[in-house]
Amino acid sequence: MNSRSVVLFSSDTDVLAYWMACVDELQTCSQSPAACLGLKDSWDGVIALLHLEKPEGYIELLPPLIEQGALVVVLVDAVDVDQGVALFRQGIKGYLEALEQPGVLIRAIELVKQGRVWLGQDIMSALITGLHHPKKEGGDVDAMPRWDQGLTDRERDVARGILAGQSNKTIADALCIAERTVKAHIHSLFQKKQVKDRLAFVLKYQASSSN
Repeated sequence: MNSRSVVLFSSDTDVLAYWMACVDELQTCSQSPAACLGLKDSWDGVIALLHLEKPEGYIELLPPLIEQGALVVVLVDAVDVDQGVALFRQGIKGYLEALEQPGVLIRAIELVKQGRVWLGQDIMSALITGLHHPKKEGGDVDAMPRWDQGLTDRERDVARGILAGQSNKTIADALCIAERTVKAHIHSLFQKKQVKDRLAFVLKYQASSSN
């Protein structure tokens, strides 16, 4: 991992030590937000890990970093769904606990590098529920206007589950199929709709539905 690609902003010595032990060649900054922002000539493509210590930590860096093209991942002492949803709407790419399991930390960074997002299932469901709101009175997910073209019947069923904010397991149980089968349908569905993840799928569906 390139040391120039991931920067952690935190003044918490425990968090700094933990991440440095988990992520190879991590660059850190515990100075003032203004001083940290001047670390690089360009933040384009850099993964910026912002630790929101009490009360807000480095939150003031969020707008300028996003504006400069950084991929911002917010770290918190305790996950809060409403906070996560609000921050995602501002453009963050990930939201997780500052002392999450090492494997989760590495996976989150990998996904963000791939252009995807890292959010817990609860926040993902909240985002999906909030993003999907039919405009017509009495409308629901089943309507799926113009969006189900090219999909198989089972892919439509899986798509409805995604739009309802359901997990793979919930979808599998509802359809009486294996969870790995759900994953296969999701892979095919995303390929057909040219999206990388659930949020991109919901956003594209919403744009189609509003036309």
